[in-house]
Amino acid sequence: MTSVAPVMQWQLPFGSAAVFPSRDRIVRPFVLIGDPAEGPVEPAAFAQDIDDPGYSFRAALKDARLDLILVSPSVSRTLEEGYRTFAEVIMRTIAERLSSNPLTICAIGRGALLLRYSLARFESQRIDHQTECMVSYYSTEPTMQEIAALDEVGSWPMRPMKYVVAEPGMPQQNLDYQTSDFDDVIPGAAPDRVPLFTRELGNNILQRTVR
Repeated sequence: MTSVAPVMQWQLPFGSAAVFPSRDRIVRPFVLIGDPAEGPVEPAAFAQDIDDPGYSFRAALKDARLDLILVSPSVSRTLEEGYRTFAEVIMRTIAERLSSNPLTICAIGRGALLLRYSLARFESQRIDHQTECMVSYYSTEPTMQEIAALDEVGSWPMRPMKYVVAEPGMPQQNLDYQTSDFDDVIPGAAPDRVPLFTRELGNNILQRTVR
C-alpha cells in the first residue's frame, strides 16, 4: 500500500506525533499511541503497521471522518515521561481542533499504561483532558512502584468511557478479572497483534467510539 504523508508533525518531549486529518484540519480527533515497551516507536514503521494491505485502519478512520493523531513515544522509563509527552499531545490536539468534539484515545501496550496514568493525573489536578473514550489495547501490567503512583492520582480516570481490547483465546475467568475496571470489552484482535488492526477489531472500535 502506498504510504500517506502526514499533514503536520509535532515534536514532543519524548517522541513525536504525525497528524492525518480526514479533511484539512483537526475536527474529530482520534489519537493512537504506539507501544514503547521494547524501545522507541519508529514513526514510519508505526504508520505502516496501521496501513496493512489487508485492512487499513488509517483509511477506515478517514472514511469515518475522524482525524488521526499518530503518536510515536521514544521512551517508556517512567510514568512522568509518559505524562509529559501525552499531556503535550492532548493539549496540542485541543488547541488545533476546530470544534468542541471530544477526543478518543487508543493506546497500545505500555502506551496504554502511560495513558491511564496521564488521564488520571489530569483529573487529579482538575485539568479538563476532554477525552470521551479511551481504548486500552493489551496494556502492560504496572510494577508495584507504578501502582503506588497510580493510586496517588486516583488509579483510573473517571471521565472517559474505558474500553479494553480482549486477547484472543483468553479464558473467561481471566477475561472477567482483567476487564473489571473497564466499561466494555472490544473483541477482534489478532494473535500476537499481527496484523495490528484486523478489520473486525477496527470496526468494533469505531462502532463503540464514534458519536
